[in-house]
Amino acid sequence: SETARVLSALADALTVRALELVAPSFELPATGLVWTAVGAQARRELTPASSPSAAIAYSDAAPPAGWSEAVTGLLARCGVNVAVESRATADWMNAGEDELALGMLVERRALWGTPRDPLPIAQGAGRDALVETLRRRALAYSPPTGFDAESVLERDGTRLDRLDIRRAAVIPIVELGRWAGAAAGLVEGSTTEKLHA
Repeated sequence: SETARVLSALADALTVRALELVAPSFELPATGLVWTAVGAQARRELTPASSPSAAIAYSDAAPPAGWSEAVTGLLARCGVNVAVESRATADWMNAGEDELALGMLVERRALWGTPRDPLPIAQGAGRDALVETLRRRALAYSPPTGFDAESVLERDGTRLDRLDIRRAAVIPIVELGRWAGAAAGLVEGSTTEKLHA
């Protein structure tokens, strides 16, 4: 939706500006340090209920102590709470079920910095394992089977007093898109673009 794209663009702009404002206070390498948006922000699908996530990839030494905290602190003062983690570029390859690592491998968008090494891309057996993990995750969600006068009927027979649209519809479609994108070799793009790949 247009709202999601506008919220994502605003989060991107605030993040880049915070990075620019904080950078002079730290000794940062000219290359080999990249701040990437992952998840909904990378897909440009942030909603008012979403929380931006970021992954930092570095080639040599880890970023200076306090740098990412200074950036996230400035963003928090703007009302944007960002979950961020920093790893060496090669260390992002072992995703397993780690949500942030999966995001770095299958849905990321570089916002700031200049990579020295290519950002991680799963290949060979690692790619096969990644696609299988995403397939399993996409099939893990079951939508409700129906409704009665006052309840949502779940697949296991339980009744809920309200429909959680995010869990019942949005997450399964996003997970399916992540799997489709990974199977097609796409890292950037929206859920819709990945489903069309």
